[in-house]
Amino acid sequence: MDFLVSESNSNLYGQMIELDPALPRVLEDVASEILSYDPNLPACWSEEGITAKVSTHLLRYVVPYYELLRFSGRKQYSKLLVAELLSCCVWRTFDNCVDQHEPLKEAHLRSLLALARLVDFVHCHWPVPVARGVQQHCRVMSEQALRESIEPIALADIWKKCSILFYPPESLEKLDDGCVVFFKNYINYCGLSHDLSDFISDIAGQVTSLPVMWFREASENGVLSVSVLESMYRDARSAAHPIEATLSGFTRGGQLPLTEFLIAEAGAVLRG
Repeated sequence: MDFLVSESNSNLYGQMIELDPALPRVLEDVASEILSYDPNLPACWSEEGITAKVSTHLLRYVVPYYELLRFSGRKQYSKLLVAELLSCCVWRTFDNCVDQHEPLKEAHLRSLLALARLVDFVHCHWPVPVARGVQQHCRVMSEQALRESIEPIALADIWKKCSILFYPPESLEKLDDGCVVFFKNYINYCGLSHDLSDFISDIAGQVTSLPVMWFREASENGVLSVSVLESMYRDARSAAHPIEATLSGFTRGGQLPLTEFLIAEAGAVLRG
């Protein structure tokens, strides 16, 4: 299981297993499923330079999906979690193309490989048509990437930037609508927190996120100052408040302790 939890995520993982001692067993099952499907996949991720990101996405996106599956009464979910992790890889490599984090020729090939792995894994385990559903999610992500080069994506639509993460919960063994809506709100909330931390790089990359918009509204001359930062964070907290109320209502009762912990982490960023 070592290939699933990178050194950079060891502290986060340690905090999470204190909240849910069953988590190591769950992730061991995920690791076994991955190695059974393709023993070379961890090495491929390493060669592609995404091992640390795979680990981050596992803990921050696949684990909440695990909790929602458990909350919904699912008993067998390791294959679904692998499908979600492969969906995260599709998003990660797609985003690398958009952000030009690496030469486009390499990024494009890796994005196609991630898509092929997801499609192949689903074909191996579910008797469902795959290509069209995956294609629809990629179209949504492409539309959002183009839009964000011009104007910010609404807070309620941030999940569309990584729409492929909703392929497993909506198309394989479907979560009920309430859980899907909660997951989207979780992604929106964490996405806003991430965009707030990354607004400088977004400005440099000509991405118009919500924090970039708030920065431009608060700064007449495009100058960063304490008052401008304070204004940005006030706008972020104000925008996030309705989502916080929704998330709190769903997690009340302590049945999603890991997700609650991750929500609190994102909230700490919003509070500055």
